[in-house]
Amino acid sequence: MKSSDQPAGSRAEMARTAARAGIFYDEISVSTDEINREMRVQSRHYLNLLIWTTLFLYPLFTFLDYLYIEPYWLEMLTARIILLAGVYILYDYSSRSDRWLLAPVHLLLTGITLQMVGFALFAPLTAFYYYMVAWSLCFVAINLAMLWQPYNGLLQLFIAVGAFIGLNLTYSPHPISLLVEYGGMFFFVTATLSLFIPAVRYEYESRKVSADIFRKKANLRLEQQVAEIVRQKELLEQKSAELKRFNDQKTRHLNISTHGIKNPVNGILGLLELMKIQYGDALPEEIRSMHEDMEQAATHINEVVDQYLDVQTIEHDNEPLALQRTDMLHVIDTAVAAVKTEADDRYITVSYLKPSRELPVMAHESYLKQSVTGLLKYAVLLSQNNSELKVLVEQEGHKVRCHISQAATTVEYKELDEMFNRLETLTEQGKSAKSSTGVGLSLSRQLLRRMQATLYYSSNKQTGLYFLVEFNYANLSDYHEITY
Repeated sequence: MKSSDQPAGSRAEMARTAARAGIFYDEISVSTDEINREMRVQSRHYLNLLIWTTLFLYPLFTFLDYLYIEPYWLEMLTARIILLAGVYILYDYSSRSDRWLLAPVHLLLTGITLQMVGFALFAPLTAFYYYMVAWSLCFVAINLAMLWQPYNGLLQLFIAVGAFIGLNLTYSPHPISLLVEYGGMFFFVTATLSLFIPAVRYEYESRKVSADIFRKKANLRLEQQVAEIVRQKELLEQKSAELKRFNDQKTRHLNISTHGIKNPVNGILGLLELMKIQYGDALPEEIRSMHEDMEQAATHINEVVDQYLDVQTIEHDNEPLALQRTDMLHVIDTAVAAVKTEADDRYITVSYLKPSRELPVMAHESYLKQSVTGLLKYAVLLSQNNSELKVLVEQEGHKVRCHISQAATTVEYKELDEMFNRLETLTEQGKSAKSSTGVGLSLSRQLLRRMQATLYYSSNKQTGLYFLVEFNYANLSDYHEITY
């Protein structure tokens, strides 16, 4: 039975169960075979109770025979015992073979019907009513005790009516209308009403069984999901431990390598300095130019190594950074001056607009200078020649902002995001772009994050390059807005 075949009440109960288990209702279905199989198990318990109760109680009905048909009571008792023996044999067979479980009940009720109607033929008319009452009690009791589908009781009612009419028309000396008046009507009404008992009960039990099966399936599905989550968690923890171990090994090897690089590079710089001191102006112009290029290249290697070491130090430093009141305007002035020479060499105009008063922020002065200088250097590096770089510093409300914008850039946002997100190599973009490791932007981002500042960035070859650094204003108790 799929969910659409189930009653509304059962569907609602299952939906609530599934919701508590965190499972979609449509993922679980309860088939009719599953319900019938569980109902069959429950019917077996009721069958045991019915058969054993009948074996002990039904022979007591012999007192009616003894009262009203005393000459035949022993034969009637024998007939009752034979019926019960046949019922027990069929019950034992059906229990062992797990087949025809309802057959003993049908045999029992059919046998009681034939015996009650048959025995009443020998009783006087005044006793006929008592046999009908006893028959009604048996019919109702069996319908109350058995958990079976309603058509079983309806079948027994048809058999009872047929036996009553057939036997009385054939053997009774009294007209059938009189027998109906003397107890037959009582049986018909009582037996018909008793059919509603198994109908309602079977419907209730089937809904309950369906809900129980659904709940078990939902719990099983939940247990499977929990087991899978635990397994995935253990797998992730294992992978995370392996990645951490590999990352620690990589960091350790890279740190050793970078320190190993710095020593020979510093040696080269020392030799170049000795060469400059010893020979000075005696060097030919061509060699002096090569000397400057070598010194510049060695210095650049040292800067890259230092930047990498700074990134590693910041990433592995979990201690809170001690911030102090710092004039952001003074730091930006120094950073703009540091990149102006390189900008002039590429004919890039630097437009710097700033307020005339201090803009104090809570920061680490060295880190602030390094991060802003890194952003400005990359803004120049990623700009096209013969362009304009704009730097705007403002204080608005409780925020101090530094805007760095360039209308003519050489990179798209994806490339810029890769550089900000750790040690990506900047690909050359035309003749005006320079090769770089991209460590500077990653370092600037880490430094600003440590100082609890906010960094925004965007890049598009049509709209240009844009950086925004935002700090909280240090003098929150006394400020007035300065905007442009």
